[in-house]
Amino acid sequence: MTDAHNMKAERMRHFEFDDGTSRKFWSIEQDDCELDVCFGKFGTTGQRQTKVHADAAKAAAALAKLVKEKTAKGYVETGAGAPVAAPVPAAEAATPRVTPEPIAPVEAAPASPGARTAIAPWLALDTLVVIPPKLAALALPSRRFPGKKPGNDLAKLWDKFCEAMAESFCYPEYDVASKAFKPAVNEAATRFHQDQWEGSLESDAILLAAEAKLPSYSKAARSTGSAFVDFLVARKGLAYALDVLLQMERWSCTVEHKSNGYYFSFTDADENAFNYTNNGIYTATELAYRAHLAHADQATWDQCLALCQAAVPGLPVKRRPLFGLLFSEQPGWCEQLIRDYAATPDFTPAYWLQLGASSPETVRLTTYAPPSYRGAESGFTYPRLVATLLQERGLAAEALLVAYPENDLAAEGLACIGTPSSMRALAGASRTGKEAMARFTAAVQCWPLAGIAGLSEMIGAERKVMTAFAPMLATLLRSQADMLAALRPWLSDEANKVIDILSAQIGGRADLAGPADLPRVLAVAPWTVPGRRAPAPMELDLLDLAPVEQWAEGEREALLVPSEWDRTLSEKLGNLPGLIDWFRLGTKNTDRVARCLAKHDGANLAALWIELRDSRDECPYFSARGAMLMPQPTGLAFWNELACQEDYDIDFVLARSGVGAIPGMVLVCTFRALKTLHLALHLGAIELALPVARAFAELKTVRDTARQWLLAFPEHAACGLIAYALAAPGAERRCAVLALRLLAAEGHDALLMAVAKRYPDPAVALRVRALLDEDPLERYPDKRIKAPDFWQPAGWTRPILAASGKGLPDQALDHLGTMLRFPTIEGPYAGIVDVKAACTSDSLDAFAWDLFMAWMDAGAPAKEGWAFLALGMLGNDHSARKLTPLVRAWPGQSQHARAAAGLDILAAIGTDTALMLLNGIAKKLKFKALQDRARAKIEQIAEARNLSIDELEDRLAPDLGLDDNGKLELDFGPRRFTVGFDETLNPYVRDDSGARLKDLPKPKASDDQALAAEAVARFKLLKKDAKVIAAQQVFRLECAMCTPRHWTAEVFVAVLAQHPLLRHIVQRLVWGVYQQVAQERARLVACFRVTPEGFYTGAGDEDFVLPGGSDVRIGIPHALELPASDATAFGQLFADYELLQPFAQLGRDSYRAEADELDGCTLQRWEGKVVPTGRILGLVNRGWRRGSAEDHGCMYYFCKPIGTDKAAMLSFGPGIYTGNLTENPEQTLAFVQYGKANRDGFPSPTESLSTLDPIALSELIRDIAGLCA
Repeated sequence: MTDAHNMKAERMRHFEFDDGTSRKFWSIEQDDCELDVCFGKFGTTGQRQTKVHADAAKAAAALAKLVKEKTAKGYVETGAGAPVAAPVPAAEAATPRVTPEPIAPVEAAPASPGARTAIAPWLALDTLVVIPPKLAALALPSRRFPGKKPGNDLAKLWDKFCEAMAESFCYPEYDVASKAFKPAVNEAATRFHQDQWEGSLESDAILLAAEAKLPSYSKAARSTGSAFVDFLVARKGLAYALDVLLQMERWSCTVEHKSNGYYFSFTDADENAFNYTNNGIYTATELAYRAHLAHADQATWDQCLALCQAAVPGLPVKRRPLFGLLFSEQPGWCEQLIRDYAATPDFTPAYWLQLGASSPETVRLTTYAPPSYRGAESGFTYPRLVATLLQERGLAAEALLVAYPENDLAAEGLACIGTPSSMRALAGASRTGKEAMARFTAAVQCWPLAGIAGLSEMIGAERKVMTAFAPMLATLLRSQADMLAALRPWLSDEANKVIDILSAQIGGRADLAGPADLPRVLAVAPWTVPGRRAPAPMELDLLDLAPVEQWAEGEREALLVPSEWDRTLSEKLGNLPGLIDWFRLGTKNTDRVARCLAKHDGANLAALWIELRDSRDECPYFSARGAMLMPQPTGLAFWNELACQEDYDIDFVLARSGVGAIPGMVLVCTFRALKTLHLALHLGAIELALPVARAFAELKTVRDTARQWLLAFPEHAACGLIAYALAAPGAERRCAVLALRLLAAEGHDALLMAVAKRYPDPAVALRVRALLDEDPLERYPDKRIKAPDFWQPAGWTRPILAASGKGLPDQALDHLGTMLRFPTIEGPYAGIVDVKAACTSDSLDAFAWDLFMAWMDAGAPAKEGWAFLALGMLGNDHSARKLTPLVRAWPGQSQHARAAAGLDILAAIGTDTALMLLNGIAKKLKFKALQDRARAKIEQIAEARNLSIDELEDRLAPDLGLDDNGKLELDFGPRRFTVGFDETLNPYVRDDSGARLKDLPKPKASDDQALAAEAVARFKLLKKDAKVIAAQQVFRLECAMCTPRHWTAEVFVAVLAQHPLLRHIVQRLVWGVYQQVAQERARLVACFRVTPEGFYTGAGDEDFVLPGGSDVRIGIPHALELPASDATAFGQLFADYELLQPFAQLGRDSYRAEADELDGCTLQRWEGKVVPTGRILGLVNRGWRRGSAEDHGCMYYFCKPIGTDKAAMLSFGPGIYTGNLTENPEQTLAFVQYGKANRDGFPSPTESLSTLDPIALSELIRDIAGLCA
């Protein structure tokens, strides 16, 4: 043992207490200014604490005082050395608390007055390392923490080992290629089968190797530990047992499975042999030696060390690190093993040797992973390693863990260490998933001062993360307000600036609004006023109304066209044996089935089917189509009873039976609404009203379908729901009320009242009127959700009243939170609308974002999703900009559902910027499912506005705050700058002289600092928005040229020529006037351009008058249709004015198909061409969409929509794996196919290329030609 270790043992003082009823121990040692204390009951591992004092003298004085207190209580000093304690189960063990040497605090000039304390406040805590019991239980034993002493009952240990061997049918067997092992293997086998304890060292090594392998094949071995190691030590001593281990490490052991069990075979290990698991994790058998070394007396330990030091150099180099792990208390030898190991050509990181590494060089060697092992990252894949590092090294473990916070186990270790650097590392990785965020949140709650220091330093160094972490830091500052004075001198200037900003925000506004300033819903929240009583329920019957059917033209007839299979099945079901066989009703039930058919008793036949299913003697089969093709009306009654057994062919049932299928439709709409509710749109019936209303109220996925049904059959809905709406409180009443209010809001108020008056009791109409006229503020739920723990609004940005400029008080914030938690089926609660009207948009947006971030910090619990949805109710463009990158990234983090909700939120925000960002996701995203959902959302918005998607996109182009002439002035006071845009909509500035500058200059001392700061912020936001907008708008206009798409003259002027932003690219294009004649292709009749002043000129720069008329259209001429003379003239004109085009128009490459290609539906001219995979992926920038992932998540085609119902498909191989886009770096092109697109956008080979517009065909060929260029 080293001198340092001996000195440490001498410093440790051990005391025991025994009063006859309990036995306790207490140990203490001084290490400079630290006191390490261990205490607890005998039989436990005890608790460990480290207390840090100002200097060694004060630590010594504290030690003397503590010893005096303990001896006064009856503790008796027993000598040096910690007690040998038996471990307890993880659930019962006390949380180990370890604190070795404190890390150096952050050095920075104090930003506020006052001297630093002797040590940083986060280091002044009693404990700085807290290891959870579950993790602590995994730590390996050591001399310092020996744990429970291994057993020594020889008979019991031998039996355990043999039981494990027998349980998995594992037997030793000599390898036919290595005859030298035959004697030892045979001896080991004989000992096992004949229960012989004694044997040679070689046979012991054979049995030890078998035990090392056993856990992979034996459950018993995983539960009995390393019985054979314990047996060897107990019978022949630790030195002999280590001799056996050394012999085992010279061999390689493999396992072969045979018909009667598993067999071990052995060979000599070569230099490349690793260990007995072949995956870098040491076996439990090998690690078991640590426990025995931990409990060995000093002489035995020294003997074992000398034995291993002499023998290890003769082992294969990859087997040597194990002994550094076993003797990690001998750092000199351990470090030499690290250096020897690192020198091997194919070095595998010896992560476990971190336990013995002490110098920076060897620590680096144990954590370095060469390129071939990058997948392992830090090596922290072993919980026992992290647990042992924390136990042995305490704070020093942070230096090894802090570089790998993305690794879950390393992060779990960091969360045990209460330092700013640990908190900062955890914060940096917290956005990688729910678990990481929950871990970080728990850590800062455990170490709030370290959390404040770490977060403020991180935000100070990188301000862009302030949005993400400011809410959490604000909450910490509020909870630790009394410690800030002591903390701030230890922080940097930048960190203190962050604290200043947030402290001003949360310090409490002196100008909080009083009750008189607040909107009514916040001053006196309706749910806080006693006295609301539900009206007495009424018992009413449903009103009669004849059912109706609704079919599109030809839809029903198409469903009823019989197939050959229908004819065959109908013939089979027309006879009794065939029917029994089809539905598997059993021949023993032939008579009963015959009676049901004779009596047309479908209900009894359904009862027989259910009996057979429940008895499990038979396995009956059911199909809706079969029920319709069997004899009627028995089949219809049979289906009506069993309709919810499956959801196939229900449209066929409705087409055959119409209103006769209503009973069955009630069942499927009640129990299978998610898959079948859309079929209810064919039937209007009072019986369907309640299931549809329930779907509207409770099933978000089909809510739009339920809404369609209610609005399509409002009278049936009213007749079927009024009775439920006036009944006793419950789910049925709630759903009915919501549906009736929807009908009233959609213009059916008079109809509802007319239906209500059909009841003879006049009170019914009065109650319905009261229900519809109820004050929207009174429409709150009777049961309100309790605020979650993350609801801490006092630490967030306060909403500001627009009229007074005062902030909302705390109670008003709580009322706002209550409203945000209300259900939103009818839309936001009316009180939210009042709050939005009363408060400034930006302050509500900031509040909603802080709430969202608090929800994220809490792990984004799904049940508290209202905190996310609040962004849609209170957010504006600022939240939309910050949310969009998250929505784009979430599917890649297995958060598709959250991303889909994010699309709904962008739509709910509803501003032009939010919808433009939503449309950007619909246009381009690598996650196809989310892109399709965004596209569907845009289609819904366009349909709601009675616009096409193209027309909606025209109106979504934001103006970025530019004036009518497309300009923006930035005012610095004495200086002014004008913003302009280049051909890619990239903004630039010109000074007062008109000179173009590279960027907005920094403010001077002579400038108006307030105006300049505002101008700088405005330009920064403008650049950010323009970057998002530019690519969308330029590509949109290029698509308009290639589609081709035209506008009326009026729309062209309004949404393009005079648009404040788009005019900057409109002026760089040649525009054409087209003559539209009936259904023929529009004909180009003239070309012009738009000047910066908004005038129109021709190719010779002469004035041009935009013609009028209903048949006039404006478009962007394609190179195929642009006359050569015009192309040349406009090219020269643009060159004279130094105008660059946003995309290739003049001189654009154009193509035509060969005559034989036009007759077919495929282009095969590129077949066999090999292109980089990246180029194919780049097709998404040309309007192509990724194909569906097929086997093993591989894509074999891309599709490009053409027009409204056509598409082109590019086929290639070997395919692109969605999970690893670079796995196949090259693709071989097959063919391009054109045709009518199905629902998934895949073209069927039904259309010849001659039907394709020449411009669209040219662009299709251009896209593929670009791949092969």
